[in-house]
Amino acid sequence: MKSYKLSFGIIIILKANLVEVIIDDGVVLDMKMVKEYHAFLIEKLEVPFFLLINKKYSYTYTFEAQKSIVNKDIVKAMAVVTHAYVSKLATDVLINMNRNNGWNIKMFKSRKEALGWLENQA
Repeated sequence: MKSYKLSFGIIIILKANLVEVIIDDGVVLDMKMVKEYHAFLIEKLEVPFFLLINKKYSYTYTFEAQKSIVNKDIVKAMAVVTHAYVSKLATDVLINMNRNNGWNIKMFKSRKEALGWLENQA
């Protein structure tokens, strides 16, 4: 495992095509950060890849970032670990907003369950 600190949080490479993403507390993800995120993933991972989004902290997105956070052509599946009810609600809104984008996404209460699901998506 190798971790990288980006302007908005930490990305941990778990496998050649699997990362764990932890956004810092209080961040407002904007398009500049989304572009940094996408560039990092494309540079460091084998495509298509899998994302484990660990919502340890509270953060938000600009509207534009919400619509472009995931490129479904290179992301095979996303597992989101929500630690609090409010983070589950925020994730529900994000998923609903992008319901026509064909995301393969599922929410979990534990990291272990999320990783297990991602392994089965390969």
